[in-house]
Amino acid sequence: MLLESELQNQHVDQFGLLLRTLRQDACLTQEELAERSGVSVRTISDMERGRTRRPHRKSVSLLGRALRVEGMTREGFRRLARDAAARAESSRPGVATVVEWLREVLVEAPARQRGLGEPAGPRVVQLVGDSGVGKAAVVIQASTHFQRHFPDGQFYVNARESTTLVGHLSGVLGIEPDVERLRAVLHSHRALLVLDNVTDARQVCPLLTAGGACAIIVISSRELSLFDGVWTIDLRSLDPLPSASFV
Repeated sequence: MLLESELQNQHVDQFGLLLRTLRQDACLTQEELAERSGVSVRTISDMERGRTRRPHRKSVSLLGRALRVEGMTREGFRRLARDAAARAESSRPGVATVVEWLREVLVEAPARQRGLGEPAGPRVVQLVGDSGVGKAAVVIQASTHFQRHFPDGQFYVNARESTTLVGHLSGVLGIEPDVERLRAVLHSHRALLVLDNVTDARQVCPLLTAGGACAIIVISSRELSLFDGVWTIDLRSLDPLPSASFV
């Protein structure tokens, strides 16, 4: 299975390699570079590994300043970041590619971590996009392909129609509306949960745990600040799709 970082072209690899080389030449750890630049450790790590499709201009500038790159080196640093962003914009993945990313993050990676005895991260993916940009097609295909991996069920909840997600989900799962009880169930049940039309990270953050058996797909019209380890996929970059609806 290929993650987004593994689907990027050579420019992304070159940018990540250059960033890592400059950091190591400066005898800095990722944590030290983060402190010096104001860019988070997670962002630096993702850039170095090619996981950032569109390096943010401000982050690139802050990193360049912190690494004291000048002249041709600074221009090359910026050019590779621009090339990475341009390539990401032109790549425009389709539904099948996004479903493969979901499989890797929600199914394959946690299985590998368990097999190696490593602590598992959160089985959470955030899909960003308004209606009409393919979210239904993505979720329908994902739920179909992943069904055998989640024998405890697949649940769809429209946050727009819920007073509180805790109460709505508790009702769906047949338990008392208590956040700790709900977290325990989500942690132990091998279920796939789709939370659609989420507008505020505070709606879902109390429900999310690391290392649980439940996989969660959060859908929002804008990127939410959840927590480290949550993958975000921008559905607005998808190729044109056939119409689809939730059933």
